Amino acid sequence: PRHASILLQEEVISIIDHASVSGTFVNGTRIPAGKFIILEDADTIRVGDLEVKLVVKNSAVEDTGFIPPG
Repeated sequence: PRHASILLQEEVISIIDHASVSGTFVNGTRIPAGKFIILEDADTIRVGDLEVKLVVKNSAVEDTGFIPPG
């Protein structure tokens, strides 16, 4: 089963908890199941034992011409 989903739509990042048993936390606060929560730069998300810090970068990535092997 899915615990939570993170979505990117039109430059807005949000998270939704799918009624998980252990919950989904944003900055230490449990979010309600079934409700989209808009995330901000530097938010900390905890899903089970996994903790992730959101870092938003708006700058363009320079094309170095590097082609990965394979």
